[in-house]
Amino acid sequence: MRIKSAIFVYILFGITKGLPADTGLGISLFKPKEIINAVHSATNALVDIYFHFDTRDTANDSSHYRSIMGGAVYISTNNGASFVEVLAARINEPGYDSTYQAIYSSNPSTGSVIYYYKVWTDSSVSLWAPNNSTDEFPPSDTRMVRVCNDPAGDEKSVMLPYGAGERFYTNTDLREFWVGYSNAKLYARIRVDGGGFPYSHTERVRNPGCGWPRQYIDINVYHLYTVPIINPRAPYPDSVFFAAIYGDASITVIGIPMVHIYTGLYKVHKLDSTATWLDYLHTYTRLGDISTDISSNTLSLSVDWSLLRGDRDFGPLDMGDFIYTGCGIASFYVCEKNPGCIPSVADTFAYSVNDASISVGLYLKTGGYAITSSSSPVLSNYGANTDLNGANFYCTYTDPENDLPTIREVVVDGVSYTMGSQDHYYLDGSAFSVYVPGVGLYSRYFFRFSDGANIVTTENLTLGIEENSRCSRAFELASVFPNPFNSSVNIPVCVYENLNNFSLDILNTSGQKVTSLFKGKLQKGNYIFNWNPKINTKKELPSGLYVLSVSGDNRLEYRTIIYIK
Repeated sequence: MRIKSAIFVYILFGITKGLPADTGLGISLFKPKEIINAVHSATNALVDIYFHFDTRDTANDSSHYRSIMGGAVYISTNNGASFVEVLAARINEPGYDSTYQAIYSSNPSTGSVIYYYKVWTDSSVSLWAPNNSTDEFPPSDTRMVRVCNDPAGDEKSVMLPYGAGERFYTNTDLREFWVGYSNAKLYARIRVDGGGFPYSHTERVRNPGCGWPRQYIDINVYHLYTVPIINPRAPYPDSVFFAAIYGDASITVIGIPMVHIYTGLYKVHKLDSTATWLDYLHTYTRLGDISTDISSNTLSLSVDWSLLRGDRDFGPLDMGDFIYTGCGIASFYVCEKNPGCIPSVADTFAYSVNDASISVGLYLKTGGYAITSSSSPVLSNYGANTDLNGANFYCTYTDPENDLPTIREVVVDGVSYTMGSQDHYYLDGSAFSVYVPGVGLYSRYFFRFSDGANIVTTENLTLGIEENSRCSRAFELASVFPNPFNSSVNIPVCVYENLNNFSLDILNTSGQKVTSLFKGKLQKGNYIFNWNPKINTKKELPSGLYVLSVSGDNRLEYRTIIYIK
């Protein structure tokens, strides 16, 4: 129990940012991670469906970083009547270092599929959720997502005044917290360990300042159940907050009515240490009613989005956006600091945050797809760049349905190498690459990708000489090797059509011809010319920079080479 001249709800919201993460109050100050790049593979009948998602953390500073402990995709093939959990694991491959993947092996032959994502740390959870499109209330389990199972008996006690000891209330011991949404409403469900949801308990304590007739004082311990609703797009997200509150308590300090908190939706203004009692009179604004339902130890709440959107301080919120939320249970009372035989005005406020959920990032988003044949992906802009140690292979993958690639590889001399990309939006093309050390000139290779249903490959290519029918040029000068060189250099040329006047010359940096390696006709095909300065040149040449000049069919290409003796 802490003694404050403040109201616990202000404290509950006031600690959401800017203070150390460990407050000792059981409230998580770590904001949830964002789920991004959520995609799946082709949706053909009876194929395995791959689900991918990435995460990022833009709401916490580096000192508040928390590692992901797990993730999953929840899939329904019966219109949301039941969901199957498929655990996700980190791929941990280049380009997919922090991407999580789940594979669903029971895709039906017809119909449609509903799914949502969930990822969690030790202090937060981020999730999509089923859309409670019929606004069923209270929502069934399949219309909500369980955020946490909280252990029994971990609630904080209420410390009574005047040395009367502490009290534990099972109705303040959070056991489960669930969230859900529809286009019209936000839903939450709170389950406690026992005792239902009374507004208060009356505790009779001994008066330390008086015997008979006022040797006992009745203390009303109030309980509030709070679901904060924070919009990251709000204009003042650090100073104005919103909350759905269940309870009924009138708070008076020094005989002055401060606030009457009763079940409803509230806007709360965060105050600083300079606040006066007059400021507290304007801290809370009740925006309207919320719907509630109590069944034994379970409390269900719903809040109309229209109430929130109607307040300009809440900010814009669209379907697909996300909010921060959670659950906090608190108890408080007001009492006399120094009671005597004559009753006086209450002048002390005491509160305790009894229990709380982890923080929640709720996306107003549900995934879904129809079982249908997907269009094949397209491969483009593919090839390889060589150096002295190996080759970098590259290929652009484009999918008209934004289906992720379940196979993404280049096959070099019969060996497959997995490719990676940092771009996980495939609708407009994602550039994949992989560096393969130790591959030699003339290695044969091709690219192979699949969207999970359609496998596409390129033609066979030769490293150093790209047999690329996509090229409209008459010839192409490929990468020379080795470069620099100290004995001889190989000069690969790909000729795409018969040439009558092809020439290959070596020039110095002044543009003067040093030697001519070829001049004449060339048939369509692949060639490698070799230049050894000690053999192909009449006089000895110094070390330095030289220029290859290749011409034919009104086309001229240059390439620099370095000769080192």
